[in-house]
Amino acid sequence: LQMLSLEKLEPLEITTLLNTKHRNLFKETAKSYQDKNTGIKKWGEVSGGMMRHQGRWIIKGQLPINESGYTHFDVPISAPKGLIFYNELYPNWQTIKKHVPDAIDAFSSQAKDLLVVLTDAGRLLAFTLEGDKISKEPALHLLFKQPVTVVMARWAEGQFVSNWTQEIQNLGPKPQESWFSQLEMSRLEEPLKTIGIVVTPTLNIRQGVGQHTKPIAKVQKGSKIYLLDVLGQWYKVQLDNMLTGYVHSDYVKILPKLPYIQQACPSENCTYGQWKLKKTALFYTAPSFNANSLMTLKKGQTVQALHGEIHTSQFGEIEVIKSQVELADDNQKLILYQGDRLFDLESVGLNMHIVWYNGDIYYLNNGWNSEIATGDNLWGKLITERKTDWWVKVNVPDKNISG
Repeated sequence: LQMLSLEKLEPLEITTLLNTKHRNLFKETAKSYQDKNTGIKKWGEVSGGMMRHQGRWIIKGQLPINESGYTHFDVPISAPKGLIFYNELYPNWQTIKKHVPDAIDAFSSQAKDLLVVLTDAGRLLAFTLEGDKISKEPALHLLFKQPVTVVMARWAEGQFVSNWTQEIQNLGPKPQESWFSQLEMSRLEEPLKTIGIVVTPTLNIRQGVGQHTKPIAKVQKGSKIYLLDVLGQWYKVQLDNMLTGYVHSDYVKILPKLPYIQQACPSENCTYGQWKLKKTALFYTAPSFNANSLMTLKKGQTVQALHGEIHTSQFGEIEVIKSQVELADDNQKLILYQGDRLFDLESVGLNMHIVWYNGDIYYLNNGWNSEIATGDNLWGKLITERKTDWWVKVNVPDKNISG
């Protein structure tokens, strides 16, 4: 690939890229803009160029004014096909903005299976697409080190990716040092915190360690607090309002750490062995959206499935709605009262779930989904939905790789 310095190139008039009809329309639009802005006494020579706007290339006109700056105007002309090979966006801009509120640009692949979003904070996020549904988590997350403007976009694969990466890394004020981007291995949200659940009717948050210290806040049974440190039998905690204090460990039970990982096959009655993909899938180096994505496996690809993992990144939260309910699993009896909170850690099939309550683990039937449980069997309601991802370790025989 050859990179050319702009200082060595002669500027090209935008109108030379347009056909006769569009060339005349460009000039007419510039003249109309000048006629409407009568307050400007001196106009420079009209020019223009290609710009990005809501995920597409558009033509913008430019006029120097009063020797002090420039003004721009919209030109109702589609980008020339001879210059822009692909100028479609899928899904639409409104859908993308709803998914990524700080998006300022976006690019979708011609196969409509990948979406790349540029944000106002200088992040580049790559999502997978299923129909018009955008994946919850980005498959790739890049952070720009310097402010950037998109001047070209090109989808590439194979050796072209390596070529472009090497060329980009050689650009900038310090050759051989990449100013382009660096892989950010953390999730978009804040790091997951250790969560404790209050198990006494009312708990005092104290100013220091010890019952003699001054209470500075009160929290009710079932409240979530965040553990910052362990000091003997006391916890240093933080509330949602950022208030920091101390509580005795007898009155708080700790939820399992996230992600909560269980070994399991990703569907009921499934078996490992040779699988054929029913749809395209991203191939990662590790069971995490933060891991490197090596390639996209196409629909129909044959893989050798080895083992699976269920990763819960957010526990489901359930509130008891009956005045009293008595439940039992194979090992123990559980009596719950209205307002009690339980946490759904994982589904284990046949409407059975692993549920956490007051520091203990239970295997319970789903009694909080009205589509599954009815009448006396419906004893709870869902407050927070559980977020779970299923991962399978596979070998790709024809590529001799695993991930």
